[in-house]
Amino acid sequence: MVQLPEACDEKSEAYKAGYNTIAEISKERIRRAGKKIQKEVAGKGENTLEFADAAD
Repeated sequence: MVQLPEACDEKSEAYKAGYNTIAEISKERIRRAGKKIQKEVAGKGENTLEFADAAD
């Protein structure tokens, strides 16, 4: 995924939560989705997926 580092509005909830750019929000959403998938797959007794933690 490619995302330009567009700044968040300083009044937004995302900015208040520590996300300075929309790209930071996107990266966090992808990380959370990956963890959720790993948890769901592990709960079914299947092989777990491994995700490389890419450098930011």
